[in-house]
Amino acid sequence: MKTTSKQLITAFALSGILIILPACWPYTKKVEEIESPAQSMYVINVLDKDSYNDCRIAGSINVPFEIVETFAKDLDRNTEMVVYCSNYMCSASGAAAQKLKEMGFENVWAYEGGTAEWYQMNQTAAGKYPVIGTCKASYLSAANEKPAEEAHSSVAVISAEELQQKMVSGGLFSA
Repeated sequence: MKTTSKQLITAFALSGILIILPACWPYTKKVEEIESPAQSMYVINVLDKDSYNDCRIAGSINVPFEIVETFAKDLDRNTEMVVYCSNYMCSASGAAAQKLKEMGFENVWAYEGGTAEWYQMNQTAAGKYPVIGTCKASYLSAANEKPAEEAHSSVAVISAEELQQKMVSGGLFSA
């Protein structure tokens, strides 16, 4: 069988596309890349890596929403987990907490005030609500008011004060 120049060009073009194409896919952190030893409590930021790196609650880890189930599959079902995202308008924390509840985790809370509320509270009570990062995202300083009516869910909601106390007692940071 004789290979024509047209077939060689087609094969070369397809090879080039296959090499370049993976670079076009968005990066998703793999569970293996999450560096966190097994512990009795996790405070989980479900935002993307860039948002997490910009500003996060001290002592929290980043587990993007898409891989929460994979991250948690081998954890003890008695592990305490608090899930948060950006602010009250972000529904990812509640959705991730619901996934964890469906997986059999009983000690799960959604911190719906998110990074924005924690950051704003740190501005008035420095040290009590520690954050890590440059905290430059505009949503951090925007109004972040709790909605008047809460959605009915089987997921428990935790306040900033309750989360802060839980993190101090759990050794995730000191008061």
